[in-house]
Amino acid sequence: MCVSLCLGHMAQFRSIVVAGTFWPIHKGHRAIMERAFNLASEVFIGLTSDSMTRSKELSESIPPYGERKRRLIAYLAERGYLQRAHIFRIEDEYGFAADFPSLEAIVVTPETLGNAQKINRRRVSRGMKPLELVVQEMVLAENGKPISSTRIRRGEIDPEGRVLTGPGQSSPSRPRF
Repeated sequence: MCVSLCLGHMAQFRSIVVAGTFWPIHKGHRAIMERAFNLASEVFIGLTSDSMTRSKELSESIPPYGERKRRLIAYLAERGYLQRAHIFRIEDEYGFAADFPSLEAIVVTPETLGNAQKINRRRVSRGMKPLELVVQEMVLAENGKPISSTRIRRGEIDPEGRVLTGPGQSSPSRPRF
């Protein structure tokens, strides 16, 4: 296990967790991942199950878990993060974060902070230390609104946050990822 980062400084945490559907992997996801890998020696990634994605808007355009996991692994390998990553399927908002006592922190956005607080309440009720909360601000698209997978699936923006439609414009065909 790597205790110090290749950047030449000690990691702030041994273990940190992030979670999401990660489809498509966009600029905001990359910011969260970079933050997690810069802060910790090991990053535990909760990837939502197919049953969790069914409740999302335009869920029919979200590929199955296996394809999302393959794309996530490819991204992590490309960035040199794969050896420090552990990917787990999550079936609910708590995932594994409420079950692994050795986890130290969680990276969230302001939008997902409430889930992390629920996870911490469950951890404390089970006699575990709460996770340190690391809040990553939302990455904004060129129109000043947050980049989100939902907006990308709607065809409003691309994964880099570039606006694809505007007032009075017809929507282009849905982007392929």
